[in-house]
Amino acid sequence: MIIAFKTTITDPEFMRKYSEYIAETSADKATLVKALEDALANVFGSSQARGGSEKLIPDIPVTDTRIIDALSSVLGGVKITDTEAKFKSSQGSITNENYRYRASTIGESKLTDLLKQAALNTSDTKGITEITEEISKKLNANKGALLFKVLKKDPELFNDFYKKSSFLQLGKKIGDGPVTLTSIYIPKSNFTVPPFKINYSFTESTIKLALDDNYERDLIEKLKESSAISLQEATMEQFIEGLKSLKFKKTSLKVGKVKKDQQSFTISIPTGGSIPMSSTNVVNTKKVVKKVTEPLPQKVISNAQFTSLVQKEAEKRMPKGPLRGPPLSPTVLTYRTGAFVDSIKVIQDLRQNIMTYYYAPNYKIHERKGARAPRFLLQSSIRDTVQQVYSEKFRIIRGF
Repeated sequence: MIIAFKTTITDPEFMRKYSEYIAETSADKATLVKALEDALANVFGSSQARGGSEKLIPDIPVTDTRIIDALSSVLGGVKITDTEAKFKSSQGSITNENYRYRASTIGESKLTDLLKQAALNTSDTKGITEITEEISKKLNANKGALLFKVLKKDPELFNDFYKKSSFLQLGKKIGDGPVTLTSIYIPKSNFTVPPFKINYSFTESTIKLALDDNYERDLIEKLKESSAISLQEATMEQFIEGLKSLKFKKTSLKVGKVKKDQQSFTISIPTGGSIPMSSTNVVNTKKVVKKVTEPLPQKVISNAQFTSLVQKEAEKRMPKGPLRGPPLSPTVLTYRTGAFVDSIKVIQDLRQNIMTYYYAPNYKIHERKGARAPRFLLQSSIRDTVQQVYSEKFRIIRGF
């Protein structure tokens, strides 16, 4: 089962670097890509990305054990040690309406002698010793399905392609908005076409692997409906906290027109508490099997009751400290007298699915400094409380 989720990064420095990357047309683009990869590597626990010219080596090592464990809980026990990052770029100012999706090339490799021979054996033309343009067309047909089959005949190369593309990070920035990072984990059982597109360059004798254009576009569009982890400061702690808060909702995502001999994929999308309205799985048969579950019954509690639950949840997340002394956490306020927790108030708008939170104005200084901004603590506390009480997706906003 393919698993996908999205992360928004509003860190000003990261957004600035991404804007420079979009605008840059010179050779410095590679330098800017490396800077973005290094910033992401820092989130995943490494000091910098690997870089270099190795074609099938993932860009970013995942080294922090807390990140690995948090990802494992989301990905069904899979241990992630590497990830590949791809950044979308477009010239000038772009908007959602005119943004063009381009396939993300993941990895490439020269066609080995073994693969050349396997490809030649698939041809009806006898006596040919080199890949011809005619054979190249056959390899590229049906989104590279034949080439993918040939690729599997070289297990080492196939495994290198899989390692490069099993956990992807697709970055995108629209206009002046934040950077959206779409994370996609693809188990080996789903590592096929679609969603991948395999191309063979006749002139370069090179295999190139990319995500299917339609699949990538549809996936990103589908993920717009889900909530995102907000990495305001792009730190490991906030990323881990966001991963721990993810809840799953199953949905189907078709790759173009599904023919009787093709299979689309069930995508698990963590949505932060959406009601599981339906679960659809399209299998490799003539019939489409659909399972639909009714919305869960909803209970309603008062604003005072909900606020009390959020206060308790926030207090649990805060380190306990003396009346005076240095902060006990770089990312969360220290619980000392209970004044901050007592000042928290949440107003529910159940018609529009909005939660508005307030707290004492004297704590706003931490929002400006950023390090222990109360919004991180309150958003995660409210999100978890919403899930416990309503099992539904709510927009969470600050009331001042």
